Amino acid sequence: MGAGNTKTHYIQDAAEAWIVYRLQKLSVDNGTAITDNVEEKLSAFVEHCEDKGIVEDFDKSSYKKNVDAIVDNFYNDIIKEYPNKKFDVVDVEKEFRDKNLKGDFVIYFDEDDYVSFSLKNYKKGYNSIQLCSGTFLSFINNFLFVPDGVGMFINPHTGKRFKGSNSEIRGNILNNMGLSSLIPFYSKIEDIQEKMRNFYINDPSAKFFYNIADKWKKDCHDYGHEAAKVMIEAIQLIPKDSVKERVMKMSGLGGDEELLLIGKGEYFTSLNDKYISLINRCKNATVEYEICGKGVRFVLKDADGDIIDIDIPMTLNANGAWYKKGLKEKFDGVEYKDKENVYLAWAERRPKKSQEITTSVNCWMRLKAAGIV
Repeated sequence: MGAGNTKTHYIQDAAEAWIVYRLQKLSVDNGTAITDNVEEKLSAFVEHCEDKGIVEDFDKSSYKKNVDAIVDNFYNDIIKEYPNKKFDVVDVEKEFRDKNLKGDFVIYFDEDDYVSFSLKNYKKGYNSIQLCSGTFLSFINNFLFVPDGVGMFINPHTGKRFKGSNSEIRGNILNNMGLSSLIPFYSKIEDIQEKMRNFYINDPSAKFFYNIADKWKKDCHDYGHEAAKVMIEAIQLIPKDSVKERVMKMSGLGGDEELLLIGKGEYFTSLNDKYISLINRCKNATVEYEICGKGVRFVLKDADGDIIDIDIPMTLNANGAWYKKGLKEKFDGVEYKDKENVYLAWAERRPKKSQEITTSVNCWMRLKAAGIV
């Protein structure tokens, strides 16, 4: 789930724990549960909210209202889809991210029989949904290598793990794959990363965000456009099967996991006939791609025409590098930041957190434009 700031992210995480609790309680109350562990799930939810200091914020949030508005009907959908089966609802968000899966919770029937659901809970509806994110470098790596943890991939020849940012090892692997022509494009992407990071992390003029706010906005635009051109040229050198495989993987259109969308008190699931039809059409689809603004657009097509668009905007990610940089957060003097063990003024660069400044890609699937929702 996308998160605009840390507190929002905590609230969204709480919504995942909340829907797991609500579904499990419905399952227990209606005699369809395997395990009566409702109190355990409620305790996990409460502990998260208290630990993050969001008890009141969550209770007033649209994320909680969304869950409460649809959970009964969604439970009934599960019963209809899997009749006469007992099940538990289990939170797997952290476990599945480590496995490069999209699921946030599973409907668990037994050890080898479960259905994974990716949850998308939005304030403003789900016309377009965010599917995954990464950096310029990870974006291109994912077309070529099997991921194995954050920033790590599998060497297709040796089966050993390697760090995707290690240009020497990666270059040798590309040579062995017959894809040495991609190396110059990797160099261009790494040049963007190095140049951008060197300025924003080290330059004295970037110590306070208000000094470079206009430059940051311009760089987000310019580097995004530059990266999009590089990516298009690089993708043209990647085997078509690899491109299709990656597009299906990042979009979730392979049908390996289910999808639950919530927004404005309504919901939509991949159990819907329209979504099932979408999955079936995409199986035999071809993929075309083009520059779209400061990003790349993939279009899945078949004999009947365009099926769906998937947009990959490219930009920069500050990752909280400047302390309370918003105008509404402005304060006088300095405040102590315990995680950094320093006193910081308004919009001042954080010594440790600024090391996380990086490039950014997101993946958005345009459901409404495709007539799915």
